[in-house]
Amino acid sequence: MAKLGGENALIYIGLSTEVSERNSWSLDITRELREAKVFQSGAAGDSWVENAAGFKSWSGSFDGYYDNADEAIVGSSAESGAAVAITLYESRTGAGSLKYWYGTAFLDMSESVSADGFIELNATMTGTGSLVRVSP
Repeated sequence: MAKLGGENALIYIGLSTEVSERNSWSLDITRELREAKVFQSGAAGDSWVENAAGFKSWSGSFDGYYDNADEAIVGSSAESGAAVAITLYESRTGAGSLKYWYGTAFLDMSESVSADGFIELNATMTGTGSLVRVSP
């Protein structure tokens, strides 16, 4: 299987608004586990917990440099409190033929400024509803 470099990644908020100046994104998908601890007829200390899959959830982040257009997009999404559509591509090269992630999330934004570097504009995503892996 071919390895992809991350330098061509792509992020959209909404259906077609690119969030430029990003240099990383991450995605986490988790599933809660439900524990069942029942009485056992065996010797003490010889009992096992049974687990069952529960609800799934997803979250992530995207980081990069400050850009006026990005601040307007990310900042207004974070301030509005409304969930927004998010599309995450691992590569923009051949974007129409690559798999991508799509879901709806609430955004939180952070900005950091230092004298010895570029201003950073970062966001965290908390998914609401399903996250879909789309294969064109």
